[in-house]
Amino acid sequence: MTTPPVPAALDPARALDATRESVARDGSIYLPIAGAFVLLPQLGAMLFGAQMPATTDAMMKLLTATPWPLLLSLLVPAFIGLIADLTISRLVIDAADGRATPPRTALLLALRAWPLLLLAFASLFIAVMGVALLATPLGMTAALLIAMPIGLVLMARMLPLIPLLSVEPRAPFDALQRSWALGIGNGWRLFGVALVLRMVILIVSAFGGVVGGGLGQLFGGGLGRFVQLALPAAAVTAMSVVTSVLVAHVYLQLRGRALA
Repeated sequence: MTTPPVPAALDPARALDATRESVARDGSIYLPIAGAFVLLPQLGAMLFGAQMPATTDAMMKLLTATPWPLLLSLLVPAFIGLIADLTISRLVIDAADGRATPPRTALLLALRAWPLLLLAFASLFIAVMGVALLATPLGMTAALLIAMPIGLVLMARMLPLIPLLSVEPRAPFDALQRSWALGIGNGWRLFGVALVLRMVILIVSAFGGVVGGGLGQLFGGGLGRFVQLALPAAAVTAMSVVTSVLVAHVYLQLRGRALA
């Protein structure tokens, strides 16, 4: 009886180097895709959707009183942005595999995979909420303490899910199982990558907000408001390109080894 091979360790530094090369080579292709499916929906939601409350208390009150306008303003752009993630992932993976896939073809393939991705994320959300509901008799604090670690673990182990579905269309539950299997032996490294990406996105968004706020006050009026909203959205859009490319290279590393 042969012993299964030990999974190779994920090398985030190598994935980062590959990301730099991909963005330098094909960034002019990736940015318009992100602009169409990340930047424009975000700007549309900020300009025409529910206004984001200025404080956390105000947000909680709004979510309690009339949650749907605010939730739709947050969720709809996020869901549309997944199309860009799928498209860019497909382009990165196909380029690594030596296939010259036109952006239009990658977009059409991404649109086919998009409903599967939404269903997979919905399944994860329902699972986490189900665990939280089971723990609610112990109190809301206990429910959060149980649900949050589970959510963080799933966030890390499902990191390869988007690039996986961009090139391997599968039923949602099958895709979740495959994504989990890809991370065997690399759970902590995936968690570290996911955590660093979230932190960098928050920092980039906050920096864009500060710069945008300063320029918005400088210009004033409608132009100032547009600049105030557009700069953070543009910063997040650029970061979304880097994130999509990096996660695609993480998937390529995980895919390229035998699973235990």
